[in-house]
Amino acid sequence: MLKLFAVSFLAALLAGLPIVAFAGPEPWSSIRTTGGISLGPPFRSPDGWLLVVRANLWGLGALSQDSQAKSSPSCKSTNAVIEGDSIYLTIVSGPASSKVASVCPAAKIGKLESGTYKVFYRGPNEPPVLLKEVEFGG
Repeated sequence: MLKLFAVSFLAALLAGLPIVAFAGPEPWSSIRTTGGISLGPPFRSPDGWLLVVRANLWGLGALSQDSQAKSSPSCKSTNAVIEGDSIYLTIVSGPASSKVASVCPAAKIGKLESGTYKVFYRGPNEPPVLLKEVEFGG
C-alpha cells in the first residue's frame, strides 16, 4: 500500500499537479500568490453578523479548472476573532472536494456594536495584513 502511495505521489509530482499534503489555516503568503481575498458586504442573521469572503486557493495555473479542483485545497471555514475595533480572519482549507468554490463559508462575526471595523487577514506565524475597513450596522 505504501509503495502504491509513493508511486502515485511521484506520478502527480512529475505531472506538475499541485499536491495538498496538509490542510489547516492558510498562510497569507499562499493566499496572496493565488489571487488574494475579497470581502462582500456584511449581513445580519438571527445569530449576529456574517461577512462574505471570496478567496482563490487554486492559483492561476495552466491546468483546467476541473483537474485543478480535484488536486487543490478547498475552503472549509473562515474563522473570525474580534479584538476591539479589529476583526481578524483566517481561512481554513481542507482536501479538495466536489464542492470547491471561490466563496468560503461566511465568517461568523456574531453580535457587534455598530461602527467601522478594520478587517485583517491573520495567517499562522505571520503578522496580520489589513484587507479593508467595513461598516457594520450603518
